[in-house]
Parts: sequence; C-alpha cells; structure tokens
Amino acid sequence: MRTPVPNRQISFWGYFPLAYQDAARVFRAMWPIVLTLVAGVLVVDFIGDLLHPLIGTRLGDGVLDLLVTAVTTFLIAPYLFVLYRHADSGEMLRPEAIRSTAEAQRFAGWLVLTSLIVAVPLTLYSMFGTFTPVAELPPGTALEEQDVNVPAMLGIFMLLLGVWIFAVRTTTLMPMLALAPTEASFGASLAQSRGHFWFIVGVQFITMLPVSLFSLVVRELISGMFGPLAPIVQVPVAAVLTGFAQVMVVVVSARLYERFSRV
Repeated sequence: MRTPVPNRQISFWGYFPLAYQDAARVFRAMWPIVLTLVAGVLVVDFIGDLLHPLIGTRLGDGVLDLLVTAVTTFLIAPYLFVLYRHADSGEMLRPEAIRSTAEAQRFAGWLVLTSLIVAVPLTLYSMFGTFTPVAELPPGTALEEQDVNVPAMLGIFMLLLGVWIFAVRTTTLMPMLALAPTEASFGASLAQSRGHFWFIVGVQFITMLPVSLFSLVVRELISGMFGPLAPIVQVPVAAVLTGFAQVMVVVVSARLYERFSRV
C-alpha cells in the first residue's frame, strides 16, 4: 500500500525508506513491464554494438551513439509513463494501450530530448577526447603519453558540469509530464526545483548509492563463484538489478515532484 505524500518539511533522510518502500511495491506489481523495458534497452544497445565496427569513424560512432539513445528512450517511454502512474496512484496501465495517446507521445518527446542532452558530453568525449580509446592503450601507458585533445577535454568537462546541473534542475519534469500533463512544462520544472538543488542531489545520492554498491558486490560475487560461467549468470541478475534501479529513479523523482508541486 502506498505511503501518503510526505510532509514538505521532511529531511532528505526521510526519503530513503520511502524510496525503497515505493520501489519494492512498484517492482512487485509491474515486474514484467520493468524487465521488458530492460530487455528493450539491451537489444537496442546490442544492435548498436554490432553496427559500430561497420562505421570506423569517430564522427559516425558519435552519431550512432546519439541515434541509439534516441531510439532507446523512445521505445521505453510508454513503459516509464505507466511506471510513473503506478508509482503515484497504483494505476495498472498497459504501455501498448497508451503509446498513441497525446500525453504519452509528449512524454516520449521530452524524454528523447532530455536524454540526448544528457548524452552529449559522453558522445563528444568519444569524438574529441583521447585520440586512442583508453581501452585500446597499452597497459601502463601514462596519461602524459596519451594523445589528448586538452582544449576539447576542458570544454567537455564544463559541458558535463552543465548537463549535470540541467539534469538535477529538471528532475520533476518527467513525473510532471506523466502525472499532471496539463501543468507540465520545462519552465514549471525549473521553478519547482529552484532553491532545492542540493536537497535534490542529497535525496538522489542517499537513495541510489546502496543500489549501486549492491550491484557491484553482486557482480564481484558472481565472478568469483561462477568463473567462466559468470557472464551467463550475470545476465538475468543484472537485468533484475538494472530494472530495480530504474524503478528507484522513477519513484524518487515522483516523490520529489510531489513535494515541490504542493503549495
């Protein structure tokens, strides 16, 4: 059963139990939708990985990365939409049934746009960062021995900082689009988060850190226990953990929207 909307004066520590209660409730009720969402992300990423060797240029790889991001977010948008609705009111909607609605399409459009904005720094790094990918450098290569585009790296760092601020300030945009579409706008999201930047960062940090650490521990345990079979075992486990992490993002942003939208 859903916990009532928290008091506006609750500290960000109070959101920790709320987030995990909400996430457990949503995951139990909507796990087929959550795992379908994760499967869609994995499939599109796999297709992108297959296409990268056929391109062979940094510009082409960067464009492909942005295309994969756009396709992925467009495909999973209706799934996130129904997760937000269930997190808020317990509605049991089907993604296929709402995909063509005006509200879901607007949600998808904004999701694609914001995802592309967030993806830009990493894409630019792959195009203008180290001229030799770090993964392909000989072991032990020192940073000063690498071919680095220093001005581009500084610019990318500043852009990354700006994108992080953008992501925090627009935390309530997606839940607003799903839960109150008639009131949703980019300006309304900025107005809601104004003066609450570090509160939002704190809530996101304390709620997501345990999930991230637990995922790392589980991955290391599986690697140690199953050896050569670890990659096979990790697939379903990683799918569940990734799905739960995505649900956490949904419920935390929904709770923050509730807090800042109340008068």
